[in-house]
Amino acid sequence: MTPVRGLRTPGGSLLPGWVRVLGLLCVAVLALPIVGLLSTVHWSTLGQSLTAPSALIALRLSLITALTATMLSLLVGLPVALLMARAPAGSMLLRVARTLVLLPLVLPPVVGGIALLSTYGRRGLVGPLAEALGIDIAFTTLAVVLAQTFVAAPFLILTVEGALRARGTAYEATALTLGASPTRTLATITLPLLAQSLGAGLVLTFARALGEFGATITFAGSLQGTTRTLPLEIYLAREIDQDSAVAMSLLLVIVAAVIVAIAYRSPGAGGLRRSLGRTSSADDTAGAPAGAPADEQTDVEEHTAPPPPLPSPPLVPGPRRPHRRPRTRRRPRSARASRADPRHPRPQRPRQVHRGRGARRPGHRR
Repeated sequence: MTPVRGLRTPGGSLLPGWVRVLGLLCVAVLALPIVGLLSTVHWSTLGQSLTAPSALIALRLSLITALTATMLSLLVGLPVALLMARAPAGSMLLRVARTLVLLPLVLPPVVGGIALLSTYGRRGLVGPLAEALGIDIAFTTLAVVLAQTFVAAPFLILTVEGALRARGTAYEATALTLGASPTRTLATITLPLLAQSLGAGLVLTFARALGEFGATITFAGSLQGTTRTLPLEIYLAREIDQDSAVAMSLLLVIVAAVIVAIAYRSPGAGGLRRSLGRTSSADDTAGAPAGAPADEQTDVEEHTAPPPPLPSPPLVPGPRRPHRRPRTRRRPRSARASRADPRHPRPQRPRQVHRGRGARRPGHRR
């Protein structure tokens, strides 16, 4: 029997006491830097620091470039994720694609910025061709978008690929057998079932693009209003105004916490509502044991309710066949004539005489 979270079982917790204590201490160690940041914030001048012209310009530029990089990551990452998810396990294509996708996550951001500069710079691999077309990439806002896309797109690709591999291909195979084309199957079955995982990947991609620093300062530089995003503004303000740097850092921490809460929301239909805050409505406590606290009642409801059924694949009409009249099986002519015509009587079997146990047979002697 699977234990239900929120209910106290007779055996107590499944973890030993020392493991729980150690886990709480590790959580406290991880949260200690955030507490240290909050302790250095001057709350009296927080609003003034956040509404400074340089901070507002950097925040506006960061939001615009992060949103643009997220959309570009969707256009680039979704086909790559579909290709990786549908590739056979252990194939050479999957290995090469996964290695190239994971490289931006493993490389230091400065190395990624140098790679981008060597590719899209004026003396790079693609830079002279772009300059001949009248397009300047390095040290522009476009360079910020490319740097953010380079380091943030792997989050979307890995999230979508994992969701596709975990779900399988049963619905797509059913639609293809019913006559649907691969394009129609992708648009009506694969993408709608992928909406939740795709949303989580987009949120994580936006968060990573918003906090990008190393590749941006290496490839795009730090020009106010053009390439100086909020992380770069915090780095420069640290040498001049420590209070302003702490205030902008707190702003990024709050934005990151909200994004993570939305991305890793609770499963089920009300996951987004529960991630932003639970409401004390009557349906949240329905089905919970009487006398249980409100939090335990909500936990019981979340973990005892059956999972929502998967949507059934749409019925695609197949090719129409011409109507054929069913054939009736006829009896042979001789069988029909034997009943209707007295000239063809049925052959009769000789009548069998059943004798008793003590009856004599003809010609039998005792």
